Order: sequence, then C-alpha cells, then structure tokens
Amino acid sequence: MTIKTGTCWQEPACPHGVARVPRKQRQLADSVANEVVNRAVTTMQAPLVEELQQRMTASTGRRRTHSWRTLLTVMLIDALERPGELHCTRACDVAHRLSPSQRARVGLSQRLTYRQLTGAVESLGRAATETADPVTGELRSSVPLSDLLTSLVRAPIPDDLLGSRNVAIDATDLESHYSPHGRNNTKRGVPKPQGRATAKDPSSKPPRRRKGGDLPILGADGRTQHTVDPDAREGYRAGKNLKPKETFFGYNLHIAVGVPPEGERAQAALAQGLVICPAGADSDRAGLQVIDALTRQGAAVNRICVDRGYSYRLAMGWARELQRRGIDQTIDLHRTQRTTHPGPVPGTIFVDGHLFIDSLPRSMRDPGGFPQMQTVEDRLKRIAEYDNRIPYAFSRLGRPDRERGTQRYRGPAVTGKVRCPNNPASMRLDPASRPTTNCAGRECYCSRTITLGPDDFLRERQDHLYGTTKWAKDYGRRNHVESLNASLKTHHGGLRRGGIRVQTLQRTGLLAALVLAATNVRILTEAYGRDISAPAPPNTTDPQPQAAGRAGRTPRRPRTPKRGTGPHRAKDPPPRTPTDTTDWLPATKAHKC
Repeated sequence: MTIKTGTCWQEPACPHGVARVPRKQRQLADSVANEVVNRAVTTMQAPLVEELQQRMTASTGRRRTHSWRTLLTVMLIDALERPGELHCTRACDVAHRLSPSQRARVGLSQRLTYRQLTGAVESLGRAATETADPVTGELRSSVPLSDLLTSLVRAPIPDDLLGSRNVAIDATDLESHYSPHGRNNTKRGVPKPQGRATAKDPSSKPPRRRKGGDLPILGADGRTQHTVDPDAREGYRAGKNLKPKETFFGYNLHIAVGVPPEGERAQAALAQGLVICPAGADSDRAGLQVIDALTRQGAAVNRICVDRGYSYRLAMGWARELQRRGIDQTIDLHRTQRTTHPGPVPGTIFVDGHLFIDSLPRSMRDPGGFPQMQTVEDRLKRIAEYDNRIPYAFSRLGRPDRERGTQRYRGPAVTGKVRCPNNPASMRLDPASRPTTNCAGRECYCSRTITLGPDDFLRERQDHLYGTTKWAKDYGRRNHVESLNASLKTHHGGLRRGGIRVQTLQRTGLLAALVLAATNVRILTEAYGRDISAPAPPNTTDPQPQAAGRAGRTPRRPRTPKRGTGPHRAKDPPPRTPTDTTDWLPATKAHKC
C-alpha cells in the first residue's frame, strides 16, 4: 500500500518504528571468526567426545547425519560468541554462517537443521537419565550425567593446570526460563480448567486452556512443581549486587574449582567439575557427586573448602562420607556450632568442635565469630585471640580409620605445648612460653591418647583449629570459587535467566556445561594469555647443567682457534688461462715448416 503526497508516492510509516523485512529476503550475516572455530574444535578433541561417539552410536538403523563431535562443536561456537547464552536456534544459525573451510574443519558435510540439533540434545538427555534396572533395582544410565558435565567443563583446560589436589566447591543459582504459572494460580485462586463440552449441554463452551494452568502439581520427587519444566524446583538464593534475598525456580549448579596449595601464588579460577540438581535439593549429596566425578577423572582430591551450605548438613551425610574418602575439610562454623560441651572423659571439653583440656581459661572459650563487615584490624585481633587457644588443644595422631570412623588424638603435654604437674618432663619446659595447667592433685588426660568416634562432633571437626591463623589462610582459598561465580555471571560469562531455554535436568545441565566450558576458554585467553588453539611451542634442547659452585657466573667467552689448527679450508680454484696466449700449431704443420 502506498500513499500519494503531491507528486511523490511514499511507503506508509511502520506503527512500531521498525521497517518491515520481507520473509523470504536473505539477510547478510557476519561470518564466524577463525579463532573461535579453532578453539571450539580444539576443545572437542577431548577423549570424552570419542567415547561419547562410541556409546551413542547405534549398531542398527540409519546412521546419524552429523557426528557428536560436530554437534557439540557447533553449540560450543555459539556459547563462545555470546557469553552466558546458548540457544539451539542460534546454534543452527552458526552452522549456516560457517565458511566452506570452517565447515570442513568442524565436520559439517551436510546442512544442519534445528530438528537434528534438538533431537541430539534430547537423545543425550535420555541417555543421561537414570532408570531402574528391572532385575536388581539399581539406578543406571548409559552416560553418567556428573561424569559428562565434568568432562565437558575440564575439556579446554591444559593438563598442567589440572593437578591441584585442593578443591573449593560452591553452588550458584540458574533460574529457569519458564515462569511459575502455578504459583500465581495458587495465590490468586484461579480455578483449574474444566473438561470439554458434553452432549447434554452442547451450548457450553470449554474454557481456554492456559499453558501451565493445571499447576502446581506434585512432582516425581515428592516436591511441588510450579513450572512447565518438570525438573525445575523452588529454591533460595542470598542477596547479592544490591539485590535482596529471595526464592527462585530453577536449578543449582555445584561447581568445583582447583585452588593452589598453601603458600603458593593464586591464579585465576577455572571450573574443573560441575553437577546440576533442582533448586533446594540436598547440597551434601551434590557435593559428593562432584568429588566422585573428579576422582573418576583422575583428580586425587585430599582437601576441600566449602561453606555452611554443605558442612551444616547431617554428619553422616557429609562429614562421614568425606572421612571414608580420606578427604579433610576446612569449614566455617555457624553460631550454634560455636559452643562448649563436656568431653568424652573427665578433664576434657569440646570447644567449637575440637577437643581441649578443661584448663582452657573461660575467657578464651568464646572469642566470637567473624561478621561480614568486620574490619581488617578487628579480624586480626580476633584471629590472635583464637591463636592463644592452640596450646590447650589435642593434636591429631595419625590418619583416621575410614571404616570405623575413628581418629586418635594425643594430649598437649606430650607434644610439649603446656606444662602439666602430672607430667614431670613437661614441667622442665620454659614457663614463660608455655602455660601451666591446673591438674595438680587430680587425674587428667594431658599426657594420654584419646580416640574419638563418628558421634563425637564429627561435623564440626577439622584439621586446623577454627579461627586460628592457619585456618584463616586455608579457608580464605575458598574465594576462588566465588571468583569463578562472578566470572560466570559477570566478567567472562553473563549467565542469567533466559540464557538457556530447554527443559529437564539433563538438557539444561548439558547446555550449562558448554557455557561453563566457554567461560573457561575466555579465562584462559584473557587471564592466562593462553590460546588453546595455538600450536605448542617447539621443544628446545635442554641446557647443559652447570658445574657445582658456578651458579650465576657469566659463561666463558669461546676461544679463537690458533692459526693452522682451525677447520680445513678448501683450496682456491686454479686461475683461468688468459685469452691472449700464443696459439699452438699441430705437430704435422710444425714438421712441414
């Protein structure tokens, strides 16, 4: 439709201010950068992809058009181009924007459709779903979900950055894209939709069925389902970035980060493990799944740093399981855990979950906690107060018994930390540097060994005494996982609601693992200056070892060889015969002359 104004014909203005584009008109799209393609292809060279190709390839029927390596590479390219987002529709657009050489490098020999990509995600989600064995009743899956997600997250990381045995674990929220319709219906009292019209009353019309109108319902796990996503649940998240604490509907991502050993230089955090679970699920179970997945990947974890979301659970579900795996934990204590209780034998007490002798002064039994807005000066003073309790504490003796759940401790007089009147050897120590106990005339355990079981405050016990300098340094390394959460949602990622728009736990976890792997790639590029697609530098020859006592000297200048002793030189060629020489006559002509 056109409008005539004077002598000119003009197109009518669009009511929304945006020019309409014909549906069949082809739009020019930007090409994919070569470095993005190279990084995605290099990441998917991991052994996991080859194993996935073997497990997920059927022996009968028509072969899959595209390999699993190709499909995962295309989705990773979309995650690398748009930080914090991964949509199947735009992943298909990525396949169309690749150049012929890039398509050959990715492995795209035919056209990739949206149905093929979403069908592959659904197939992988079904393979990772646990089903009960009809004979034994055990829950099994073709591809364990925790191993799949952990392997995808670790795929971009070089081997020299995967050797840390100390791990920090934390959970971050992933809000579902689907709105909680059922919660609004419950609050507003919207009635459920009625059935269809019957033959008795043909004039009645069925009400319009709204998507999610029959929610909330009781899910398979016994919890209320508020969204059309069958696995999304209601959870709680703390207030951050000037946002108040609130509830949300979605999932929790339990992420494991390798932390440097004590005393070594800190580096940018990289995600090394991932487990997804519905929001509000048991965090201790998810944390153990992360640890077990890392162990199956070859990571020998011996110490973890976690917050109270894990350590405040029941002792038999978290602390006892860590003890069975031979892992020590460094945790923060809740105010209800910082208490004093009688010990297992007379003369001993439990203070903040650790065993002390009752000679510990009452003024030292409750120095206080560490509030969030505490200044540095006040924090250092509080740590010094906790350090004053070290001489009165029992020390660990050997490794714990994993089967029985017991741990041996020896008194402070045996280790020479206090002077006990019942131990003559300890009384010869310097009284100016070691306190003297009040054990005179009574039985004490300052010089004895005590065995504690799993029921003796195992949840609060830890290797380093709570609040001391060693504990503060060790627990401070947990900030690495908080730094990764900030990278995932702000600095290198931008993951938020709407970034992933699929349903079910398995599909959401698969896309979240690819988003987290893309975040690792950006951290390696920007923080470490390492491009995973760049070829490895050539291996130079090892330098000759220096002689003992010559470290730091300037190497000697090489000698000039003497005349006549150097290498053999080729002789100069003979001079050419000059052209103006006398002509020689043949012998026959000379004889005639």
